[in-house]
Amino acid sequence: MTAFSKSRFTFDVLKQLPYECDSRSEQLSKLEFILSKLYGALTVCSWASIAKWDSELEKWLQLEYRLPRKAHTTLVSIYYELAITLNLPEWVDRKATDRFRELLDLPSCPDESCNGNVCTHPIDKRYLTVADLQLDWRLAFGLMEKQLHPLEQYSATITPSYSFDAELVHAANAFFPAEETKNVLDEVLPLFSSSHSADAFVAIGVLSFLLPTSPSSSEDPSLNPQTWLPTIFHLYNMSTRSTVADTMFFDIFARLAASGLSENSKYQFSEYGVFTPEQARALFHYGLRLFDVDIPNGMTFFSNSEQYTVMSMFNAASSDAVSRFAEWIVCSLSSKCEETGDSILTMLSELFSLILQYYHPSVSGSSNEMLYQFIAELSQRFLKRWTYENDEQVSIPKEKRLTEAIKKEFVAILKPSVFFGIYSRTRYLREMAQVSLWALAILEPDVIVPSMLKRIYPALQSLLETHRTLVSLESLISLAQVIASTKRYQPHILPLLELILPGIDPNDCDKTKLALQFVAIISHCVSFHNIDEYADPNLFLHWFQMEMAKLEQMKFDNPASDNELDEGDVDYDKIMASAMTSFCDWLLAFEGRVFTLLENFPDGDNKESIEKYLSMTMEPLLDSLSDEWLDLALSKVCHFISTNVVYQSIDAINKVCAAFMCTAPEKTWKTLYPILFANIFSEIDENKAGLSRGSNSNEILPRDRMLVWNLSILRAVIGSNGKYFIGKEDELTQLLDKLLLCRGFTGSLTSSFVLQLVFLLISVYPAASPERLRLKPEKWGRPCDSESFKMCWNMPSKQEIELAIFLCNRYMTLCMDRLQELVITNRPHTATIEWIDEVCTYFEWLNSLTSASAEMYRVPDEEFVPESKHDEYNTYTVDYQYVRSAVRSRWNLASQQSSIMSALRERLGSLLIELHNVIFDSVDYDVCLLANLVTCEKSFLLDYEYPESLRLFENITFRYNLLASYFSFKPQKQPFNATLLGTRIYSVFLNHLRLSYVTRIPTANEKTILKQLIKPCCSQYAVIRLAAQASLASCVVLFRDTRLEIFQSLVDILNKAEDVDVLEGSIGALVISPSLFNMVKRQWVFLSPLLHIIIRLQRFDKPILQTIASRVFENVITSICYETFFPVYEHRYVPKITSPAEIEELNKLSAALKEQRQRDQEAALKTRDAFVEILPGAHWKIQELITHAFYSSFANFFIPPTPKVLELMGEGTISSHPTIRTNSFAGFVEVMYYIWEVSLSKGNTKDLLCQNIRLPNEITLKRNSENVEAMKRAIFDFRSCRKSYCVLSTYPGWLVLPDHLDVLERTCSDQIDFSAVQDLVDTAVKVINESWLQKLLSYLVQEPRVGTDADDSSARGKWRINVVYIWEAIFKLLFSTKSYVSTNFLHKQVETLCSSSDRFCNRAGTELLTGIILSLPRCKKEIAEKHWNWIVPLVTALLQTGLSSENLGFWSLLIQTVFMDSDPTLYWPLYHLLVNLHLNVTFKHVFWDSARLKLMRKLVETLGWHFQFEQPLYDLLLSNLQQPYEKYRKEIGSLLAELENAQIHESYESVDALLKANSTEGPLGAFFGKNPTTKLTVLIKAYEKLELLRIEAKDSSDRKTYVNYASTMARWTEKLLMSPCGFIVLPIVPGTVLPAVLHMLDAKDDDDLQNAAAFLLQLLGNLTYPTTTVDEFCDACLATMKNQDSWHHRLHILAALLPFMFRHSFIASKEIKLSVLEALVTMLDDTQLEVREGAAVSMAMLVHCFTKSRLDIILNLRKRFLEVLDTTLSPISKLAKALVQDEYNELIAQRHAAVLGLSALVNSISFDMPPDWMKPILLRLTAITNHPHPIGASAKKTITDFRKSRSDVWQFMDSYFTREELDELRGVSSHSYFA
Repeated sequence: MTAFSKSRFTFDVLKQLPYECDSRSEQLSKLEFILSKLYGALTVCSWASIAKWDSELEKWLQLEYRLPRKAHTTLVSIYYELAITLNLPEWVDRKATDRFRELLDLPSCPDESCNGNVCTHPIDKRYLTVADLQLDWRLAFGLMEKQLHPLEQYSATITPSYSFDAELVHAANAFFPAEETKNVLDEVLPLFSSSHSADAFVAIGVLSFLLPTSPSSSEDPSLNPQTWLPTIFHLYNMSTRSTVADTMFFDIFARLAASGLSENSKYQFSEYGVFTPEQARALFHYGLRLFDVDIPNGMTFFSNSEQYTVMSMFNAASSDAVSRFAEWIVCSLSSKCEETGDSILTMLSELFSLILQYYHPSVSGSSNEMLYQFIAELSQRFLKRWTYENDEQVSIPKEKRLTEAIKKEFVAILKPSVFFGIYSRTRYLREMAQVSLWALAILEPDVIVPSMLKRIYPALQSLLETHRTLVSLESLISLAQVIASTKRYQPHILPLLELILPGIDPNDCDKTKLALQFVAIISHCVSFHNIDEYADPNLFLHWFQMEMAKLEQMKFDNPASDNELDEGDVDYDKIMASAMTSFCDWLLAFEGRVFTLLENFPDGDNKESIEKYLSMTMEPLLDSLSDEWLDLALSKVCHFISTNVVYQSIDAINKVCAAFMCTAPEKTWKTLYPILFANIFSEIDENKAGLSRGSNSNEILPRDRMLVWNLSILRAVIGSNGKYFIGKEDELTQLLDKLLLCRGFTGSLTSSFVLQLVFLLISVYPAASPERLRLKPEKWGRPCDSESFKMCWNMPSKQEIELAIFLCNRYMTLCMDRLQELVITNRPHTATIEWIDEVCTYFEWLNSLTSASAEMYRVPDEEFVPESKHDEYNTYTVDYQYVRSAVRSRWNLASQQSSIMSALRERLGSLLIELHNVIFDSVDYDVCLLANLVTCEKSFLLDYEYPESLRLFENITFRYNLLASYFSFKPQKQPFNATLLGTRIYSVFLNHLRLSYVTRIPTANEKTILKQLIKPCCSQYAVIRLAAQASLASCVVLFRDTRLEIFQSLVDILNKAEDVDVLEGSIGALVISPSLFNMVKRQWVFLSPLLHIIIRLQRFDKPILQTIASRVFENVITSICYETFFPVYEHRYVPKITSPAEIEELNKLSAALKEQRQRDQEAALKTRDAFVEILPGAHWKIQELITHAFYSSFANFFIPPTPKVLELMGEGTISSHPTIRTNSFAGFVEVMYYIWEVSLSKGNTKDLLCQNIRLPNEITLKRNSENVEAMKRAIFDFRSCRKSYCVLSTYPGWLVLPDHLDVLERTCSDQIDFSAVQDLVDTAVKVINESWLQKLLSYLVQEPRVGTDADDSSARGKWRINVVYIWEAIFKLLFSTKSYVSTNFLHKQVETLCSSSDRFCNRAGTELLTGIILSLPRCKKEIAEKHWNWIVPLVTALLQTGLSSENLGFWSLLIQTVFMDSDPTLYWPLYHLLVNLHLNVTFKHVFWDSARLKLMRKLVETLGWHFQFEQPLYDLLLSNLQQPYEKYRKEIGSLLAELENAQIHESYESVDALLKANSTEGPLGAFFGKNPTTKLTVLIKAYEKLELLRIEAKDSSDRKTYVNYASTMARWTEKLLMSPCGFIVLPIVPGTVLPAVLHMLDAKDDDDLQNAAAFLLQLLGNLTYPTTTVDEFCDACLATMKNQDSWHHRLHILAALLPFMFRHSFIASKEIKLSVLEALVTMLDDTQLEVREGAAVSMAMLVHCFTKSRLDIILNLRKRFLEVLDTTLSPISKLAKALVQDEYNELIAQRHAAVLGLSALVNSISFDMPPDWMKPILLRLTAITNHPHPIGASAKKTITDFRKSRSDVWQFMDSYFTREELDELRGVSSHSYFA
């Protein structure tokens, strides 16, 4: 991420907290302690301790303390290594990855010279750079290589699943030093393959992620990017049809462009950035292709199926490519762009001239999202860079910075596209356009705002077009901050506020939300007060009338003339003061609209969103009002509250009243409280409201609605007004006593009011400023001044605390007394509704008072001293937490007060225990009562020192994010206004309190209540169960040393209980609690008893219980992550521990870890052995679970399999139960791989986990003079089996010869040593006998069962690649040992299955045969030969007579599986058989011959350039190109294309040779078509023969030979062009392919050939050509256009020319464009009407391709065409009618050509307002619409299309045409619907 994309917020939030936080020394002391513990845990690989101290580090960082640079770099290095270490527990890996990303985005002080809590250094010093930290790219490469090129295709549980985090590696790339560039290229480039797309994409992805682009201060020429950039472009040219390639390469270019801005970059920087002009044009050429716009005859190429897997690996998407393209453009701009006529800026202008029309709302297509994302990314990135360079002290050299001129030009380029985009009908596209509008308005307000106001005012005044109104409101929101902050546009605020009032409509929620949002943003930016009491109201009215007149007269989207006005004559301060005199009227109208909204409040989904928007609007609006206007607004609200009761809008009116309370708490209270107090007493005393409930506790009776209305408002306005009752305790107790009588829903409201009252009396929270800030207009819309900002806090006074204690003491005692009496002392025999309601009310009050009084309790600091303690199970118990903020020490109670509160809590705890026993022992209590008791117990446990249950931090954070979402802040140091800054500070304060809320030692009552929560977890009521389980999960983490006790209690219940509800609740309590469930999943000591419990639960005949147990079992057994003791993590960056005390502590920790792992392993082995005993006689459901456990967890080094396990898995594999069979089969194979991998690694765990294992005959060749020839032969020679070495499958291709190569020796006879697992091998050999295989095969040939997923029609008979790998694993073992399976048996089984007519038998047979073949290279030579002796004859026979439509696909997949990415000589007998398969092709049996050709094609496609037997195939196919059957022709063409593709291979001796070869060719590298190794001769000769056949066919009546030959050639060429190496054909397209295709289109008698040729012609026009071929292609097209006699050819060539010129606009020279344009102008005089019209369409498109000279070209052409019309006779004149017919026809053609030319000029600019040069053309065309056909028709069509395309801006045409001219245009284009 570039520096200008990082956060630049430097406001010291901690200084604004109400209490002092830790001093800098205290912060560093805590950090040092945390790091010392973390380093120690890393040293001994204690993952639990690492997680514990990582969480403490996370807390330290969340407190927003400043990280020292040294610790910062160390931690980044540590977490980088940890995140890419193999075989870590998943949760550790995830934590490491998250922390690494977090640390990279954190600032740190480079020299600890900053005094505050934030670093104030320049931004490029605040964040880490490669100068501070260098990471080792080899660590990432090692992990990526293991995932992308695994040794085994089958993923077994014994080896870790290698997966790299793409985002992590991409972020780390910024710290790979430039000096490592050559080393990266040396490692990665050898992996690139030109013939296999997937391999090429993988290499490109790895190269992009690892290639350093960081700036280097060294002036070493070898580090200059231009030494390797030509090679990058060379690779890009070979991968031009891939989203992966686009994303990865543009990522390199963008990062390189960004690093080029650094002052450390010592290499060239020009108007093209760090690139050359040729490279810049090429990148714009590639960038244009990204959008894939819908041009005439265009095609889409981004559909390569091979790239999707790679895309997911590297997170590559087309949207990412567009983002990188935009970043590259912005980072390449500089002041140098002003100095030249050709630069990045001019190319950007040329790009938008090409794509502008595709932003119009009427244009829809697949490219829209990319186009809109492009302008959004481009504008935002430019804005970020602009503010970064102007708002910061940056080190970017002056000559590389942006300038005012560049900014203005940039805005001018993007403006038309943005103005089109904001009117899109698609919401998310419109949002992206609005983002761009916002950014451009900030950059150039005088360019954007007037043009938008010209659109907005008419739309809001009419309100007739809903879409335009909606867009106008959205645009106002985007422009609000700019309008408010720009003095020239501030007077527009009042008119705009008036115009949006009709948008507040209960019937249109979308417009209502937009209107409210605009008011909210404006209110945040301005202050509404009477600026000048004596201001003249008429002054504003006069100015506004003049302003509207200017907007009407302003040329559309061209406010430049207005900017030139002398603004010195306009006093905007006086105008603004005049405008404010009418604000009072607007305020009253706005409140009226709000009241109407409240009276007709919407329901459903819109209710909550409107409430949210109303709240977010009222708060800033009221805060911005002056005192007099606030009083006016408050009086209106008071009247509304007094005279209305609208139940539907209770929540909304609460939010409105709360907004008044936040702004003016005392004034609001004094105004509303008397009314509310009187109404409440009146309703309760007179109407008996609230004293009883309806049918349920949530029902509101009609008589209660007035009371609920007043209570809700009272709760909303209490705020900081609790102090009002100081000294008025009698009044307060009178009110609360009355409220305590309320029941049901009303009772819940009263308890909520008490909670608010008490909590706000003792809490610290932001307070309204005593002096209301009145901003002057010049400060409107500006961020607040961080220097003068002072946060106001409401601090509880002693009187407030005393009042709160008084309330708690009185009402908690009262409630407890009443509960004691009602439930215990005088418990009724039958619980009545009244009794339940009263008890529930007391519980609710106790719950509220407990939560509200939480801050009165403190946990002593001595409980937080970190201890080096470990218990029996947790090495370092994770209960103890260390980091606490000093802010937590707020205020303290006096000893007497503390005694009162402690006594209350002690009594409440004892009472809850007693109540729990009484209530839960009874069976007839109401669910509501039980739920209230559980909630009260939860609050008692949870709310201590910090009211966790109130979720204060979460709520304020949500509110802050919601507020921030209203704005798109200008990126700068301090972007926030005072409101948001205050909200952020409050959230930081709450976070300090929350993070200091840590585990404590439970009291006796707390421990008892915690245990008691287990009982309701097992309740018969689901609601109670869920509530209790959630409560237990929340509370168990609050207390030390309680998890084990709770776990044991739940286990005891699960072992003993028989009741289903009890069992379901207990297992639910265990699973729902993350702390308990993670403990189970991480240690076998806890997992083992749970597994036995789940097995027990399966014995209950209750489906729901069995389902829950099965899900839990699968969850834990697949995610168990034991603490690995394998030394994979090397902690190379962890500082060494030197302190003797710390070393001793580490030794203790290490010993404890060893004991724990030993204990875990013993538990796991005991579980495994127990399952072995249970399995044979168990129920099938239990067998399902146990077999699942065996294959997922019992075949690894931690829990090794035993012979008995293997035997049971073997028996289960042939079980009749399908699920048991599937699980057992998987487990059996896991054991097979265990045997194989352990034997290869010789028991070395580290080698196995790191995949450092080798076959006995595997060696490494290092390139030197002695063995270079042997290495080359191993790499390049695949013609015989006599070579000494074979290449391993991990190496796909060689762009560069590697320095070392892993190969297999053919002569090696060493065998694998199975001694380490000999008992397993012996058991496996006994199990795998012929009978076992026979039964297994009988199951594998079965059809999928009906009703299963496998029964889906697309999956029936699908090739099962995992089954193939399983067979391979089995036969690798059997063939390496003494087996009981005979060769004859295998021969018979394969032959029987493959020769069957049943599809599923064929599938099973080919899978079995494939597995056998894959295993042969791993066994002895004699054994392999014995099996080849029966395989080859069998395959030969089957391929000769056994092929059918049912099994052809399976044989193709056999070939692909065997030969993919492998040395074909490893399977020489099969390979030799297949390469000679063409000898059986006689072209007499259509199906068999085409099937063999298809298999040959699959072989060639799979092997790529490894296939080296092409000549016999060429001889056969070239002699049969004219086959009469279409099936033959398709297969021949496809096979020839694959052969051509396979022959294209590029290789260099070294990376230096590759770099040099491309550098010498120029900045874009070498184009592959010039390489002499290509095989184009065959294709060229075939086209030469085609031409001879065409000539012969002219003189013959039989054209069939030519047609058939041409059909094959079209197929051949099409497939070759679409192949990965299709670019090789491009050099011969202009002279050879293009003329032949045009002739193919003349075959009118063959529709198939015509369709194929038409598609091929379209394809030729859409391909991406190299620069050297562009002119040749244009010359070929020009020759056809000028010299071709056939008008069909002249017309057809336009179909290719049009997309070609558009796609190659950036690399085609101006001269060639002019030549093509002149040829098109000439074609307007063509004798054929179709050609003339086609030329006009092409000409309109071609004009887009000119940028700088476009106007001159258009003016010249206009003059030329108008002269024709002026100098020739009018066809309706008498002189013209007197001409002879031929002369008259010639006159018509001549004038029609001119009309078509003028029409092309008009159509060259679509949708936008017409430029000045177009007006004469339009008027002239209007005048000749009555001329004879085709002149009049063409002119009328042009005028009609002109008006249709500009219907959205037609209202502004009166500034362009006179009224008479508009009437003429309307007359031409008007038409009747019935015409």
